[in-house]
Amino acid sequence: MTTTERWALEEDLHLKMIIGGRRLEASEGRRIETEDPATGRIIGSFPAAGPWRTMTPAARGRVLVRAAGLRRRDAERLARIETL
Repeated sequence: MTTTERWALEEDLHLKMIIGGRRLEASEGRRIETEDPATGRIIGSFPAAGPWRTMTPAARGRVLVRAAGLRRRDAERLARIETL
């Protein structure tokens, strides 16, 4: 992996929400960090946002189906990020 590719992957670890095709931060700016369980090192973060608990089961189902499709589409890229 080249340095440029690694930087691009590391940048992806500061994830944003994708809403309406736009990459956005949480409206309040809060983030949740995730750590490597083997080292305790912070390896990424994501916006602390979303109306999940107020969504109907049908709406949640649509979100999960969409997420599964995106996961399949980007499987190779996600696998590379997961192995950093």
